[in-house]
Amino acid sequence: MCELAHTETGNILLDKASTEKVVTAIGKHIMSTTQYRPLLGLAFGALALGCTAGATPSLAAEGRAAATLCYLWANNPSPALNTPYQPSPTYSFNAVNGPDGNSVTKIATGTYEVTCSGVGGGALLGAGGHVQVSAYGAGVSTFCHVGSWGTGVKDFTASVYCFGKGGGGGGGPGPADSAFDLLFVW
Repeated sequence: MCELAHTETGNILLDKASTEKVVTAIGKHIMSTTQYRPLLGLAFGALALGCTAGATPSLAAEGRAAATLCYLWANNPSPALNTPYQPSPTYSFNAVNGPDGNSVTKIATGTYEVTCSGVGGGALLGAGGHVQVSAYGAGVSTFCHVGSWGTGVKDFTASVYCFGKGGGGGGGPGPADSAFDLLFVW
């Protein structure tokens, strides 16, 4: 469980074991994913930033706090090759273009290109940011990592590589399709 904040008025909690429902308690009011979907983008963004900021150093410029610019759940591990799809809008966030601004394209087995439109920083911010990715799903035997990411232009892009047991060169893990979560902060 990752606790973002505790105040006299309540807690905001993320239960990593729950894959279907997130419950937020603020004061005496309970809010679930099935009741208040419009508020989830903001809540998940705050939770993701809180969990990330506590675990990793911020790469934000001096005098500027880190900000969540994009996150998504790539919920389709095996889409058609080279055809972008929009990941689940319920579990996606894009600070500029909303969840419709995010796309995932499968390039090859276990290889994906993620695009978050409008949040690449452009020439004003240049290169930078921090990206995290992890395989997603109950009982998954895959793992994923970020191969590279691009900023300094209009859109943020990231290459994601996922692997499963065996099948790789030298007996190591081989490429495998997987659902995954991605978070981009600056």
